[in-house]
Amino acid sequence: MSENSFEDICKYIVEKFPQYKDNILNNMKISELLKKLLDDRMNELTVLGIHHDDWPDDDGIQEIEEYINIISK
Repeated sequence: MSENSFEDICKYIVEKFPQYKDNILNNMKISELLKKLLDDRMNELTVLGIHHDDWPDDDGIQEIEEYINIISK
């Protein structure tokens, strides 16, 4: 796992959700947005026919889960 900071996570959120560029985000909102990204990625993998047992190997899911863990601490 990489060493990500809160600022890195905020930049990631703004990259994925540009409408939050000028907003101050709290942990709860960041967590909510990360969970939405995780759900979207899981849906995308399902559409691609990738079995859910293989999801833990997906880099996108791993990255989002890492961010969720950092925010939750």
